[in-house]
This record gives sequence, C-alpha cells and structure tokens, in this order.
Amino acid sequence: MAEFKKLKGCYRRVLLFVFAIAVILLAACFFFYQQVGGIEGSRYWMAGRALGNVEKHLLKNRPDGVAKVDVEGQFEKVRNATSEWHVDLVELHRVLKDYQDRFQNTKPSTPETVQFLMNLEATVLTEESNQS
Repeated sequence: MAEFKKLKGCYRRVLLFVFAIAVILLAACFFFYQQVGGIEGSRYWMAGRALGNVEKHLLKNRPDGVAKVDVEGQFEKVRNATSEWHVDLVELHRVLKDYQDRFQNTKPSTPETVQFLMNLEATVLTEESNQS
C-alpha cells in the first residue's frame, strides 16, 4: 500500500510538471502570435520566410547574365513590401511555388531568371491597387 502512495505522488508531480511546461509553451505561442500580428501577420511572416529561402537558392544558382546586385535588390524590394503587408500573397505564393517546382534541381537560364524577377516584382501592390 505504501508503494501505491509513492507511485501516486510521483504521477502527481509529473502531471504538475507537464502542466507547467504546457502553460509556458502556450504563453510563448500567444506572445509570438501577438508579435506577428495574428493570423494575417503570420501569413506575411511565412511569406517572408519562403521569400528568403528562394532568394538563397537563386543566389546560389544564379546565371552569369544576371547581376547579384539586381537579384538582391529585387528581393529586398519585395521583402520590404511583405513586411509592410503591401504584397498580393496569393500571387507571391504562386510565383515562389512555380520557381521551386521548376528550378529545385536545375539552374535557371538568364531569361527565366529575368522573367521570375519581373513576376516577383509584380506581386508588390502599388498605391493605385491599394485604393481600389
């Protein structure tokens, strides 16, 4: 009977420890959720992460006909628009997914890279499109 009470006390302590960890994790998740701006903010945050990964891949596989400065400048422009929520997320997702599908295992050519950068720039919302 004494062993049962020891075991029961052990379970109680473990359960309390698990509960405390769960509360801490929930608090951290709530804090992060508030920092990124809720559901909409988390979408833009994830878009920014995807944009960074595609940029790394493109810089590593950049053709010689496209300057590194041009690639970095274009991604910086889109990254700034993403951080200010001035980007068409659906179109950005389509452009990034298309790039990943086509060039995951191959190096893009110069015209393909230029076209991708133009498509990427087209995802940035302008003042005229914001007002409509």
